Amino acid sequence: MSGYDYNKIAKTALKLITKFGSTQKIRRTTLTQTNPWETPTTSDTDYTCEAVITSYNSREIDGVNILATDRRAVVPAAGLAIVPVSTDRLIVDSVTYTIKNVKHIKPASVVIAYELQVRTA
Repeated sequence: MSGYDYNKIAKTALKLITKFGSTQKIRRTTLTQTNPWETPTTSDTDYTCEAVITSYNSREIDGVNILATDRRAVVPAAGLAIVPVSTDRLIVDSVTYTIKNVKHIKPASVVIAYELQVRTA
């Protein structure tokens, strides 16, 4: 659909996920090393996000790629300071989940939300 405003849908997604979801954190660890002879240091940065957390449908669970304990987190792209990647972690009510997979929900060039497959660390 040419000329359609997908940014409006992204804002609506943010509004709905904020209303029906909860505030969580995406944690990103960065490695810094000033000089090659120094031991690298890591630092964690938390990015606040809204998220809806659900379980996977039994038909989706295959025991290999998706486990029964995995969760699906839908995070709106609007207002998010970073693009989630599989090396990030999702903190849900003080429980740390590793991000196994990130899907970009985008009907065109605008990302509406991110679907994260997360697993307890």
